[in-house]
Amino acid sequence: MIYELNNAKNLQAVYKFNKKELPDFYLIAEQTSAMFSEQLLKVEMFKNNQETFNQIADIHEKWRNNLREFLNVTKSHFNKHCKKNNIEEELFTKWYNEWSEIRLSIERHIEPLIKAGIEKVLPFKEIIRISDLTSKFLTDEYDQLYSKQLIPIYHDHYSDKKTGEVLLTLEKESLIHKILSKFRSKIEDIIFDVDTNEGRLFIVRWAQDWYEEQIDNIVTFTANKDVSDKIAKDTLKDLHELKQRNFETVLLDKKAYAEANKELTDAFNALMFKMRTEADKK
Repeated sequence: MIYELNNAKNLQAVYKFNKKELPDFYLIAEQTSAMFSEQLLKVEMFKNNQETFNQIADIHEKWRNNLREFLNVTKSHFNKHCKKNNIEEELFTKWYNEWSEIRLSIERHIEPLIKAGIEKVLPFKEIIRISDLTSKFLTDEYDQLYSKQLIPIYHDHYSDKKTGEVLLTLEKESLIHKILSKFRSKIEDIIFDVDTNEGRLFIVRWAQDWYEEQIDNIVTFTANKDVSDKIAKDTLKDLHELKQRNFETVLLDKKAYAEANKELTDAFNALMFKMRTEADKK
């Protein structure tokens, strides 16, 4: 209003300003008071939870620094290592792109995890536990897979290029599923340490994303590479059935959760074995 009045350069503009309909002064005072009160409550909440917010900042900084190091340093070392081991550039570029997408996917999951703590869906001590487990049993395990395990698998399976890519991919996906299965087992204790169904449900759905992404990747690979002549006709059906496995139904029973995880792992391994066998036959 002051800005508008100061820019009234003639009497007509001043008169027009003077005729403006304005809210009652007491209404403005009440609204302003409410705005100040809201901000003061936020300040009070921060003061009362400063340690928690410091932990949030620490988690963000840790993940940000790890991702920055990966994007700035790892690619160069990885490329040199692959060239030294006679891996084709097209293939190791594809590996690095997959690896990068996995790391970015993990990073994208950290924000909703922290948000669940702020919104009291989960106790913040469990957020810290999940973040640590994610770093140890997802980030570190994936780094080991792509930096050290893929090259020996390549040398074992790529002698026949016709089936080599299929066998290499299936072996890689088996190792990825092993990582995800171990991760589900590790967060089992956290799930059943949480008292609320809402909190348990959040963790299960949060962790389920990577598994569903893996199934989608296998389906896409199967379709794009036209490997239907190398694997059983019902493979896609089996993959879709695996994706429908639902951990939400066993959230009240820790033993049932562990058994569901084992059944899922056994079913996935059996399917991978069948697909490798069919590829070998061709």
